Amino acid sequence: MKDYLFVLGRTPKLSKAEIQSQISSSINLREEIVLASTEKEPHIVMQTLAGTIKICEVVYTGVMPTREDFETILFREVKKQALTFGISMYTDKEPFSTTMPFSIKEALVAQGVRTRFIASKHDAPLSSVVIAKQKVTELICVESQGTWYIGVTKAIQDFEQWNQRDFGRPFSDPKNGMLPPKVARMIVNIAKGALSKTMGPEQSFIVLDPFCGTGTILVEALTMGCRVIGADISELAVERTRKNLAWARIMFTLTPETINVFIHDATHISDVIKDPVHAIVTEPYMGRTNASFFGRMIEREKAKNIIKGLEKLYIGCLREWSKILVQGGIIVMALPQYSLGKETLFVKKVIDRCEILGYTHLNGPIEYGRPDAVVRREFFVFQKKS
Repeated sequence: MKDYLFVLGRTPKLSKAEIQSQISSSINLREEIVLASTEKEPHIVMQTLAGTIKICEVVYTGVMPTREDFETILFREVKKQALTFGISMYTDKEPFSTTMPFSIKEALVAQGVRTRFIASKHDAPLSSVVIAKQKVTELICVESQGTWYIGVTKAIQDFEQWNQRDFGRPFSDPKNGMLPPKVARMIVNIAKGALSKTMGPEQSFIVLDPFCGTGTILVEALTMGCRVIGADISELAVERTRKNLAWARIMFTLTPETINVFIHDATHISDVIKDPVHAIVTEPYMGRTNASFFGRMIEREKAKNIIKGLEKLYIGCLREWSKILVQGGIIVMALPQYSLGKETLFVKKVIDRCEILGYTHLNGPIEYGRPDAVVRREFFVFQKKS
């Protein structure tokens, strides 16, 4: 079991929830850094996670490190008497001297090591692209409540593959605010993690998205070994979902699994699904979210009416979905917040009534999206009571 520093991406709260779903214990060191222990190899862990951009093995813990500490660590990383290195800092303290990396370089050169130092712009952490393209040995230095950690980066996110998932699939719909693949993967992982705690990790879970859109959630569930079912009231959405799933099976050489996608209303899904499903992972209809609609600033009463309508829709869905979920089954769903100046409107009745509807509220709100957005998503995790 080794300690690792997980460097999080642009959605730190959701990324932390994803890590917690996969690793039994973790500590939040900073908004963008989590400390956790695992027996798995970092590159294996990275293949599962979507919200983590770097995984770094902890090689130093203690007081503020000295130049000699950095040198000792880098000497251990030298391969074939050549080294390209960089240092990324995560601290609110006074930074180290700007000349320190060059002093380290001189010490390495003096020992016969051909050395190159890579500096980032504006003292920002090195990007995954730079690390991969220039084959950089990166040290990350993290300070949290007076304790310092140094980690050696052992795995980075496969940015090229995620770009392919985002832009290479036949159909995507970013203009309508559809979830990006990374977020879809994170919420699938959260659902699988919750299921594994009660049902064991080896099952091939059945995941349903009853508002499947272009199938982003289903694609990520399929790549994670799940059997998938999708539904949408839009014939066009169902057609696009099918094509995206077919693309994913070829692109990622996935073995054939159960895939069923059809046109249907989410509030009457039990009419067509008779066998129980393990998880429902979805971003349901969230009302009018396009910028032009809110550019005129929606009136408060109209927004309240939208919220009332959404509450009725979501409560009806939860009541219906209980019919097809296994005992202990999981729902991960996005719920909207409407921000109207200083006032925020939320579908509060959905949370208030979840216990009456037969669910336990396990987690949430888990924030996702820009804090200044007019319509903000928050994810909630519910479990069907036994």
